[in-house]
Amino acid sequence: MAYYPGGGYGSGYPPAGGYPPSGGYPPAGGYPPAGGYPGAGYPARRAFYIISEMNGKVLDINGGNAMPGGDVIVFPRKMDRSPNQLWWLDETGCLRSMLNDFAPECRGQGDHLQLQPYRGDPRQQWRIEGNRIVNRMYPMECFDIEREEMRDGALVIAWPYKGSRNQHWRIDYV
Repeated sequence: MAYYPGGGYGSGYPPAGGYPPSGGYPPAGGYPPAGGYPGAGYPARRAFYIISEMNGKVLDINGGNAMPGGDVIVFPRKMDRSPNQLWWLDETGCLRSMLNDFAPECRGQGDHLQLQPYRGDPRQQWRIEGNRIVNRMYPMECFDIEREEMRDGALVIAWPYKGSRNQHWRIDYV
């Protein structure tokens, strides 16, 4: 059962009462406008790696799968700046993949993250806060390497923040 800050325990997404309106995502004209987003503080597609503080591996889309449903995993950093290992922040500060502009999405606590076309759904709104990647609507849920697995290809899941080493990340801009 998932815990939702301010809402208690529930069976998973969506929370009781549904989600707030998405605010018109995606914006007319697509992502991103030339030169970035005025006043938003996020440059147009500034690519970066997301590196696990636990094992030094980077967030990766398994097999470079550009189709919906590609698993988010950790894998050793490739030297060729592969787009399946690079990320960017959209105009709202939410995480997006350089591979296909999709966003990581989970269906509930403990579910592994998969890339899906961005719809502005709260399950896709992941932000970088310090050394954590947290959900905008449920900030106690964060990216977590499942069971602290050290192997290449370990799945990344959404899990409540406990301060564990498998939940800490750092950014390395390209």
